[in-house]
Amino acid sequence: MRILLLTDHWAPEIGAPQRRWAWLAAGLVERGHELAVLTPSRPDPARRPRPEHGAEHLEPVAT
Repeated sequence: MRILLLTDHWAPEIGAPQRRWAWLAAGLVERGHELAVLTPSRPDPARRPRPEHGAEHLEPVAT
């Protein structure tokens, strides 16, 4: 199944919502689902996702 996750809370920000989404995302991908995450841009461009965040592809979306 192809799933789009919409959230304001995603890595590299730190907190309980980010951990819950990461846990859910990992479980969905582990079960064979294709997952895309759409989240607002990070306010600080120096904060880039790290490999442990699981980002495979980042693509800006104009709003």
